[in-house]
Amino acid sequence: MTAYAAPTAAASREQRAARAQLTPLRISLAVGASAAAAQAAVAAPFLGRYGWDRDELYFLSAARRPTWGYVDFPPVTAWIASVVHAVFR
Repeated sequence: MTAYAAPTAAASREQRAARAQLTPLRISLAVGASAAAAQAAVAAPFLGRYGWDRDELYFLSAARRPTWGYVDFPPVTAWIASVVHAVFR
């Protein structure tokens, strides 16, 4: 059985130094999280005001009728959209 050894002064200094190095990281993470929360709080009330955009309607229409002949996007895009539309409908 091993007896508990009290931390030495050098180990204690190393732990404090490690905590001091993490402090700027924690501060920047907190600032980033608060900025993201503020942006979400400002944008959330306006999310219901916008409807479908014409590009979104175009891709939805292409997903309902997938074919190999679309000029402005690859044909696989319509097939993937069709699968997504079928799964999450």
